[in-house]
Parts: sequence; structure tokens; C-alpha cells
Amino acid sequence: DEAAHTFLKPTTNFSGSGENNQLFQWKDAKACLYTMTPDKHFLLGKPLGHQCTYAAAGLSGHGFKMTPALGKIMADMALGETKGNQWDIDFLAPSRFGI
Repeated sequence: DEAAHTFLKPTTNFSGSGENNQLFQWKDAKACLYTMTPDKHFLLGKPLGHQCTYAAAGLSGHGFKMTPALGKIMADMALGETKGNQWDIDFLAPSRFGI
């Protein structure tokens, strides 16, 4: 599309002075990189060694459709309300990768 074409036009590289200035052509660009865990499940919970920090990561581009549930789960965790509720999230714990 036109926006990508404009962005990928030859660009001046000012990495040096005088004769070191060169034009280069982009060879590749990626619009989105997926953050994914090795087991392809989210990271959700407290990272090891952090008592007041909660994380939701590794959503591989699917987090946008999961945010209502993830927000509720994260709020419950922050309020200490995860015991005995409907969330079975132990398999998402960051500790499974030592983090």
C-alpha cells in the first residue's frame, strides 16, 4: 500500500560524516512481531520474586480479544480474590519458565 511504500523509500543513513553517508534500500520490514511462550500459553500472574507485580504477556496477538477476561482475572489476583473462584489459571503462571 502507499503508506508502506512511502516508509520503505530509499533512506539516507547519516552514520558517519562526508563519504560515509550512503543511501540504502529496505530489504524487509515486519509490522507485527508475536510475543509467544514456548508452550503457546499466556503468562499471567506474579513473576518470581515480585510480591506486588502482576503480568500478562505472551499474548501472541490474541490479547485484544481476551482483555475483558484477562482484566477481570488480573483484578481478582491484585485484590487477592483468586482462591476458590472460577479461574483455573495455574497453567499460565510465569513460574513455569522460571520467571
